[in-house]
Amino acid sequence: MKNLLLVLLCALTFTITAAAQDSKPSPELVVHLLDYLAKDYGGAVQGGKVISKSEHAEQVEFAVIVGKNAGSVAALSGNSEFMTQVTQLKAMIDAKAAPEEVAALARKLQQSAISLAGIDVAPRGIPDLANGARLFQTACISCHGNTGLGDGPAGAALDPKPANFHDKDLVLASAPYKFFNTVRLGVPGTGMMAFPYLTDNEVWDLAFYLKSLPYSEAQATGVQPASFSLTEAATLTDAELIEKLGGDPQAAAASVGSLRAIGAAPSGEDPLAIAQNHLNESMAAVKAGDYAKANELSLRAYLEGIEPLEPKIKANLPGYVEEIEGLMSKYRSGLDARA
Repeated sequence: MKNLLLVLLCALTFTITAAAQDSKPSPELVVHLLDYLAKDYGGAVQGGKVISKSEHAEQVEFAVIVGKNAGSVAALSGNSEFMTQVTQLKAMIDAKAAPEEVAALARKLQQSAISLAGIDVAPRGIPDLANGARLFQTACISCHGNTGLGDGPAGAALDPKPANFHDKDLVLASAPYKFFNTVRLGVPGTGMMAFPYLTDNEVWDLAFYLKSLPYSEAQATGVQPASFSLTEAATLTDAELIEKLGGDPQAAAASVGSLRAIGAAPSGEDPLAIAQNHLNESMAAVKAGDYAKANELSLRAYLEGIEPLEPKIKANLPGYVEEIEGLMSKYRSGLDARA
């Protein structure tokens, strides 16, 4: 009886998830599925031959969903080059093209979709891992198990099995943004349902918590956490962060592990550090010619980093708040003039 109920629950989950996705085309789903195509296609095709019929069928299905959703999102469908490449990707998968070629095009399309649709790929503040842990206990352990090993009782009847967040390959190849999309959108054709009722902040808390699971508290003690912007911590995989740090690979891995164990920033980071992160990201957007994004990030720097400290600044440094406000306003006006 228990197994039958699990099977029925899974069937209902598939139906509800598919219905939700079919009725709400979104650029986020396009980005999410392109990530899966880039990562998983190599498990379906090697040397021009299908090595897993079920995996290849899934890849074809996902490519169809990408095309359908992209065609229903004005920001994407209005770009002829993007849509041509989406069609090309589907043709490559049908033709059993080389995994590295499919992955390269899928990643290119992923970045294009993010840019064209203006998708926010990072949280608006430092994620709360304690809240992420609470959400994991209430929403995830039935399938993923108490510690994220993928061994929960409700996952026993699922195919594919729930993710094991301690798996070395998954750890190195995943980023919080990937988990954000998985939680928010689900995965078509699997038991991973969407969680639309969670707020964006809650999903980010959960996503960063999932990334912390493989790293013990010991790794966060005595090892200097790697220093990255919030966007980098959210979007780059552990392997990419390690490569970006450079130097001794073991030391870099330990530093990235220490960062993941405590979240997106060193413990106790204050709002000024948040403001600095957003301003750094704003300057990067200026260099990339994206003045609208730079303006948004500068506004977030003020609202999330400066405004919470205004009473303390006014009490200790009279006149500084007005000076900061004036400089920030001047900066945003300059961006508006160039946008």
